Amino acid sequence: MKKFVYTIYFLMMSLGLSSCRVGSLALVYNDKTSIEEDGLRVDAAHKPITGIYQKYDKTMLLKEEAHYVNGRLSGLYKAYNNSGKVILEASYK
Repeated sequence: MKKFVYTIYFLMMSLGLSSCRVGSLALVYNDKTSIEEDGLRVDAAHKPITGIYQKYDKTMLLKEEAHYVNGRLSGLYKAYNNSGKVILEASYK
């Protein structure tokens, strides 16, 4: 059941995000689909990502959301507290 809920949540988030789209598909990355390598965020094929990176805690609460272009922070970065409220917001170029 937890896996089903997570899948539904992920699909809803993917469909609702609009700022980093390729065609009509939003590219959303997390700790399982990307890593930090030599100062760049890369996917499983070690290619720099372009899209949205989201970091969750153990209870699946969103902790960070960042926009990446060619593996580098570009655009809005947000950090969230345990209540889901934004505690830090920054813009990168």
